[in-house]
Amino acid sequence: MGYPMAKNLILAGYNLAVFDVDLSRGQLLQSETVAKLGSVELFSSAKDIFSKQLNITTLITVLPNDKILKSVLIGNDNEGGILELLLPNSQHISCSTISPQTARELHQAHKKRNIGYVASPIFARPDGMAAGMASLVLSGDEEAVLRATEILKSTASVIKTFGNDPGAANVVKLCGNYLIGSAILSLWVAWGLGVSNGVDRVEAIKFYTSTFFDCAIYKGYGQRVSERDHKAGGFALELGLKDMTLVRDTAYLSNTPMPFLSVLVDRFLGEKAKGRSSLDWSAIGLGVSELSGVNVCKYVEACSRGEKI
Repeated sequence: MGYPMAKNLILAGYNLAVFDVDLSRGQLLQSETVAKLGSVELFSSAKDIFSKQLNITTLITVLPNDKILKSVLIGNDNEGGILELLLPNSQHISCSTISPQTARELHQAHKKRNIGYVASPIFARPDGMAAGMASLVLSGDEEAVLRATEILKSTASVIKTFGNDPGAANVVKLCGNYLIGSAILSLWVAWGLGVSNGVDRVEAIKFYTSTFFDCAIYKGYGQRVSERDHKAGGFALELGLKDMTLVRDTAYLSNTPMPFLSVLVDRFLGEKAKGRSSLDWSAIGLGVSELSGVNVCKYVEACSRGEKI
């Protein structure tokens, strides 16, 4: 997700200092944005970015989970993180889907150093981000949110703020992903009934998504589910499990019953246990098909090769 976001920012005229654990991605970014409005300089580690006194005013992180984000920012017992290297009055825009509790803790750590913290989780797949069609939800201190919005508007079609609580945007993101996960599993179950009764699943989904379910989530995941298109490269099943676990933990801490959530978590865990973590998270319903007697092995093998049947 960070790659298309960075590319959009460069095309909008921003100069970026970039680190990615996959160095080839940075090299590709640099080669694809030659002679564009902005520039990109690559670094071999996150800390190296701050070794050249570049006067960085905004840090944007797009990291997969709470643990990695805290490690990069705060560090560990042996080494400090990059938060201590940020200049006072700079800002950090965190695009990770993390727990609201972690966001609030990070906000306090930033505040002690007079650094703005903005939670800005992303609603989009990589292709949507590349097209500038992402939806971003923001929360944090008002001034920092305004500054972040000015930057992020070049890579998103919708930006919605949710107040001063730095955890609020992450709650909105987790609730949204819960809704998406529920829709995906419902699609699996519904077309399973259709197939068991001789109905063409692809045509049925096309009917639904061209009439009363005519929206991006049902269209996009309806296609993936009905055509068993679960190739990696979008949003991994492993990340979906992480998000549903965050939803569960947040619900527990706020005494919020969510009866369907345990079903979702179990479906994610079941597919992970079968070695399908790298597939797209639309694959959570493969087990539903297996319960109906469908042998999904050939579909799993094809998707693992980056193909579909």
